[in-house]
Amino acid sequence: MANALSTFQIDAALRRLARSQLGLVTIAQAEAAGIDRWALERRREAGALAPMFAEVMRLTVTPCTPEQQILGAALAVPE
Repeated sequence: MANALSTFQIDAALRRLARSQLGLVTIAQAEAAGIDRWALERRREAGALAPMFAEVMRLTVTPCTPEQQILGAALAVPE
């Protein structure tokens, strides 16, 4: 199924979600923003997203830091 959002809208939404989370985004957050898993997978394959922990991805334009690792682990734990 094709995503209703344009490529520009998807990338902007991912940046907006990741801005306050040290460059991280959860799959659940992305889906809530209207981004499907297929769009996330395409970005992972293209090198724009890197998996961190289960259900947590990092925008690769952000450096990987110890603080990001800690936050990624926290985001991976269900509420």
